[in-house]
Amino acid sequence: MKSWLGVMFVLLFVGLFSSSLHAQSFGEPLSLKETTSISAILENPDSFVGKTLQVRGLVVNVCTSRGCWMSMAGSFNSTCRPGS
Repeated sequence: MKSWLGVMFVLLFVGLFSSSLHAQSFGEPLSLKETTSISAILENPDSFVGKTLQVRGLVVNVCTSRGCWMSMAGSFNSTCRPGS
């Protein structure tokens, strides 16, 4: 009986934590092929006004309520909040 409970505990533990290892996708697939760096945007932000961009970077902060905003890291300890 103890070994059965131990096996069940291990399976539950593995099941709970293995789901967090899988990447999740949301929304439509990306259509742009070229990416723009955060650093390039921060160097000359006016040249990107009104343009659609695909940005790749490290997300360092996110709105925990509804995902309203996120901050992304650039080089040299700079951050950018898209949409603001």
